[in-house]
Amino acid sequence: MRFKKSTLALGVGVALVATTAYALTQLAVNDPIVLSTEAGGALGNGANKSKLFRHRDGTLLTVYGDYVDDTKLVYDLKGQYERPARDLFVRTCDSIANSCMEDTHWSPPVNISGHAELSSIDADWDGDGALEPFWGDAEKPNGFINPNGVTVVSWVSHYCPGGDQRARLYIERDSRVIPFTCTWVNYSTDRGTTWEGPIQLSSGERAAKQDVNRGTANWWAVTWQEDPTGLELGEAEGPGDGASGANVSGGTDIWYSYTDGANDASISEPLPTNGWVFSPPVRLTDNVDGTGTPGSLDIVFDDAGNPVPQGSIEKGSAGASRANLGAVGNTVISAWEETKGSGGLDEGKFIRYLNFPVNAAPEISAGCIISDPEKNARRVRFVTQAPNSGPGDMRLGIFWKEGINTQGGPSDIRFRYATGGVAPANMTPAVSPDCATSVYEETQALVDHEQGYNVSSRTKDVASSGVDNLADDTELQFTENALAHRGLLRGDDLWLGYSYTENLALLTYLNEDNYNFWIRKFNVTNGWSRPQQVSNETNTEVNVREPRLVGTQPDGDFCNTVAEECRNTETFYVAWGTQTNVSPWAPEAPAELGLFITRSTDAGASYEPVVQLSVAQGVASGLPFDDEEETASAFESQIQVRPDGEKFYAVWNQTDETGTYNEFTTGAPEEVAGPALTGGSSSGCSIGNGTSGSDPLLPGLALAALAWLGLRRRLGVTRG
Repeated sequence: MRFKKSTLALGVGVALVATTAYALTQLAVNDPIVLSTEAGGALGNGANKSKLFRHRDGTLLTVYGDYVDDTKLVYDLKGQYERPARDLFVRTCDSIANSCMEDTHWSPPVNISGHAELSSIDADWDGDGALEPFWGDAEKPNGFINPNGVTVVSWVSHYCPGGDQRARLYIERDSRVIPFTCTWVNYSTDRGTTWEGPIQLSSGERAAKQDVNRGTANWWAVTWQEDPTGLELGEAEGPGDGASGANVSGGTDIWYSYTDGANDASISEPLPTNGWVFSPPVRLTDNVDGTGTPGSLDIVFDDAGNPVPQGSIEKGSAGASRANLGAVGNTVISAWEETKGSGGLDEGKFIRYLNFPVNAAPEISAGCIISDPEKNARRVRFVTQAPNSGPGDMRLGIFWKEGINTQGGPSDIRFRYATGGVAPANMTPAVSPDCATSVYEETQALVDHEQGYNVSSRTKDVASSGVDNLADDTELQFTENALAHRGLLRGDDLWLGYSYTENLALLTYLNEDNYNFWIRKFNVTNGWSRPQQVSNETNTEVNVREPRLVGTQPDGDFCNTVAEECRNTETFYVAWGTQTNVSPWAPEAPAELGLFITRSTDAGASYEPVVQLSVAQGVASGLPFDDEEETASAFESQIQVRPDGEKFYAVWNQTDETGTYNEFTTGAPEEVAGPALTGGSSSGCSIGNGTSGSDPLLPGLALAALAWLGLRRRLGVTRG
């Protein structure tokens, strides 16, 4: 596929006075290569959820899903279509010895799941009344690495041997019966060269989803959710596609398993190179309580195709979902969203939080409510770092969406941070000491429970005038919406980004507003800066989505001899995708467009000009094409940054008329000449408790200095 080059110029509404020229930088991005090739048993055209990691010796590792056998079909509940089953594949490249921009630099694809051609259950998955094998389709890979070269990948699969697997009837999907999923892990202790083999963690008696894994040199942990009635479909009220695990039935719990290698509760020794034994999974949450109303229709079936008796299906009044997992030292942190169990009085969710020793998980716990109990909260995320990483000893920043509306409604981003520890008692603003309760009436009467900081309220007003919004109620400016929140924590500094629209109604119904990505900086001592808009997408027919906020990696193994492998904490990268602005109630789905990237080299005070990350930008972007029938689009980028911040590596998924591919590229800054600028202000601003913020015009001036260059959109590559 070949595209014509076109030109992108920035428009910044500020007055400039040009004097002498000086050097500025912007990223130069290489044309991509395809990593999802027809090798290693993969068909090469069904890439899914491509991920990228960089080990401290410079080894790049990508993991992605791909089709295996086009005769072994499954039904995709999220996509609502039949397709070949996927397995997970890994490739590696030594990024110090090679550019990694040629296919020969990469190892051949290795299948690390190996279940796509296996079946553990027969079901009427196509709705024709006959029981047929449902193949072991692997869903998205989730990975993590440690400093010693260990890589762990977890996923959920429809291959669940053992005889306990169940399935669910979906009347709204042509009466298809779709098997439940279970959780698996595989690991490598040599940076992806060899793999131990898949390890099954759950049985498929309940439908597993939203797995996360984290680890250290001495242990590894995994969490996931299990729904006793199967994966729930979405309700078409939010921006997502549904069937993601956000909507759950009562009795859905978060589960946990860990390993120290031998599973002997000794976490002081490094993990062994093989033979890991994971602990039996424990239920972290307490949602199965026997309450709930039996359905009028049998929807859950066993592995023989028989209806499961209602009394054998776990029930509860609340359900937990979308848990995140982290660690500080040997303390595990988990946070999730959970329906309120109010008996129909309140349809919203809490954000709950739990911390515990890795080898002493508290089985069946309420978890501390850290959100406003009277509001609807969801999509909790957090960033962590080791003790004493800065003078203020900030160890945790945690943030989520919150508002009075349910799915799809306007919301703001709330934030708390923890210093000196990671227990709820260490958090600022303070949470109630009685926050760990599952009794609905008690949740509505918490004392000494302060609101989290409202980071996104009145974003444009805060940016322009410095008004203090941290104590704002989420409905103060009820038209706005914030989502896709991302964080980066370095010492006493934390950067919090979010996608924001000032008027969700104008965006949704009239296309007169859109989402852009904004970033605010927080310092333990100085507080919050003003937000800065980084994406600057002025076309309201286009939304910014799937943002990435990526810092430099820790010092590499060769930092003593190779300067590029030593960490620069002042530099970070920001990337995002674009998508057509389409109402969630419109008959057509939003179209993915392309990817963009920039970076800051001064801790977020300013940003380099935005450049294209992907060649593909989608026909709907309005860019000129050689053939308007060619519709390549790029989405879901994953970025890794060399420790010095002077080079990045990226993968993404790219779709055209021939399939979906795992694309890879690298980029580095290049100097460009621009006019010097005068004017502006260095007075800064003050927000909240005497906090100091930078003037939002300053990064705009720096960007405008390069507008005259006619910043190029990189188009012009043929798929090999």
